[in-house]
Amino acid sequence: MSSWWEDELHELEELRREDVFSDPILRLVCRCRAVEEAEIEALVREGADYETIVARTGATTGCGGCRNVIRNMVRGSS
Repeated sequence: MSSWWEDELHELEELRREDVFSDPILRLVCRCRAVEEAEIEALVREGADYETIVARTGATTGCGGCRNVIRNMVRGSS
């Protein structure tokens, strides 16, 4: 039985094999949940707040290293 993070890592490795990470414009804000900057920016443009972004994307629910980046993206839109 594998742990949740091993499952997540396996999923990301499969995505890499599918070549979805070859786009030079792709920027991951949340590596744990593979949430792209463009996805967060789109949600911010729609008026989503921090909690909504977390709920819709799962960002910040892994290691949490992206919390401040996402908060700043939301604040920067105000």
